[in-house]
Amino acid sequence: MSSFNEHALEMAIMELFEQQGYSYVNGETIHKEQRTKYWQYMLKERNN
Repeated sequence: MSSFNEHALEMAIMELFEQQGYSYVNGETIHKEQRTKYWQYMLKERNN
């Protein structure tokens, strides 16, 4: 009997998204400066 754990769930969901035409990007490969600018923008907008 195989167990269905969190990792298996994540992989199944990613596969479903890929079947719908989405692509997976590991968060470690996203340029950090762009993310920082985005979050700075979001915090600025929220505080206004």
